[in-house]
Formats: sequence, structure tokens, C-alpha cells
Amino acid sequence: MNEIKKLGFGLMRLPQKSANGADIDMEEFKEMVDLFLGRGFTYFDTSYVYHNGASETAIREALVKRHPRDIPNARGEQSGRDLQRTA
Repeated sequence: MNEIKKLGFGLMRLPQKSANGADIDMEEFKEMVDLFLGRGFTYFDTSYVYHNGASETAIREALVKRHPRDIPNARGEQSGRDLQRTA
């Protein structure tokens, strides 16, 4: 059985090309993802609110489209502020 390493890659603050939060530097981010996986880590944490929604698109481009699906573990989050109370 493979040991799961206990370090996650949080996508809240990714390298950017400009002050626009959605303007992620994809080449640098792809290098970061490759290095992270190369060191044996597989846990990625994202949320649709990170980088104005661009973090989930970025992880799809840098991880899902470039690496086998059986390796990574990606986890998405829903912000509590976006949940509506029903009564």
C-alpha cells in the first residue's frame, strides 16, 4: 500500500501575470504542479471563489489535462456565504 503524503497544494494564491486575480501565470503554475507531483504529493485544494473562479480552470489545464486521472486528489469547496438558508 502506498503511503499518502500529508501536504496539500492550496490554490488560493497562484502566480499571476497582473493585478487581475483571474490572470494566472499558467506556465509557472504548470511547473509548480509538475514539481509537486514529482515529489510524490497528490492533494490539491481549490474553490470556485479563488482567483474569481479561475483556479478551477487553471487546475484543469495544469493537472487534469496533463496527468493521469488516477494520480491526483483534487478537492473543491463551497463557500458558506453562498449557501442560502431555506425555511
